[in-house]
Amino acid sequence: MMVRPELNQELLGNVFESMGGAVVTTDLAGNISFFNQTAEVLTSYSQAEALHKPLPEIVHLQNPNPAEGTSHLLSQVLVTGQAMELTRDTSLVGGDENRHYIIGSLAPIKDAAGNLQGTILVFHNISHLKQTQEALEKANTELTSRLLSQDNVLQKAEAALISSMQKEHEQLELKSRFISTISHEFRSPLTTITITSDLLLSFGDQLTPEESVLYMEKIQSDVGVMTKMLDELVMLEKIETGKYPLNITGFDLAHLTRTVLSEYQASLSSNHRLYLECLEGPFTLQADSRLIRQAISHLVSNAIKFSPDGGKIGVILKRRHNSLQLSITDPGIGVLAKDMDHLYDVFYRGQNVGSIPGTGLGLALVKKFLSLHKGSIVLKSCIGGGTTFNMTIPVAAG
Repeated sequence: MMVRPELNQELLGNVFESMGGAVVTTDLAGNISFFNQTAEVLTSYSQAEALHKPLPEIVHLQNPNPAEGTSHLLSQVLVTGQAMELTRDTSLVGGDENRHYIIGSLAPIKDAAGNLQGTILVFHNISHLKQTQEALEKANTELTSRLLSQDNVLQKAEAALISSMQKEHEQLELKSRFISTISHEFRSPLTTITITSDLLLSFGDQLTPEESVLYMEKIQSDVGVMTKMLDELVMLEKIETGKYPLNITGFDLAHLTRTVLSEYQASLSSNHRLYLECLEGPFTLQADSRLIRQAISHLVSNAIKFSPDGGKIGVILKRRHNSLQLSITDPGIGVLAKDMDHLYDVFYRGQNVGSIPGTGLGLALVKKFLSLHKGSIVLKSCIGGGTTFNMTIPVAAG
């Protein structure tokens, strides 16, 4: 299978053009390599004027905090390799001197080996929200002074308006994280597929059959990575819209857990050790075995992935009255306290994960799976001291 680089670039370009927000990419020198139509509108610079120019020369970000200016943000991302968020106080001053309030992020672009290749800036114009907020604040002051007797009604109206604005803001942030995640997670396997298919095309007649099979398996593996991510997105959408049909059957959770662990055991590094302890059965469960299996798999995978130095990963299964509790404990990097409340948000990743790969979908799906079964998940963690996830499912979950 042959995937030309120009097709990858064209595909990503079409995706970026259709997302509705401004998308700008740079190379390692900070010079602009991609500039979509929305970016042209907001900056008042054409693509021809912007391409190959330094990012700070074209995109003028301003913020009360000097550390959130264009040059500083670009420098931080290129030096640390970590994404930087644009706060709601950030504004963009275009070439025509018009000011737009924006939200978004500046994130690194890495190749399949994790090497930094440049940056991607994604932002959305929220000037209308800012104007609405200012108008609401002014109206609130006037109404409060004139309608003190209706204070309770006013408070309810204000809460509803703020809630509506917060929801719109959250949707824009989710959209921004989605673009950044898709760009990074698809770019790496696409790059590998391109290189591998080019090798097969150019030197296929010089390869042994075994080498050709190895290269084809690599292509299939990377296609599988992208397919898995798309499947998870589709499943998440079905669950959130109430369109996922549960298939409730009876099964032994201990047997299912052993099966999942055995699948990881075969590819486990010598530094990691998996063990399962089953206490106080029986472990018969009425649930959708496919979803429960995926939930266990995600948690075990995370325990291994976020314990880069190895160690013992313990899985304990026990019955508590009319529920089964599965605890998975690892000796890994732990979770920052400020990340605890957001860890189950779609596309959210802990700020201490560094270059450890991931999409931010796994834990969001686990929580959705358990909610469908009227179950729950509780996290206990400390930095450098490991993490424990306690998953509880009613024995008659359906």
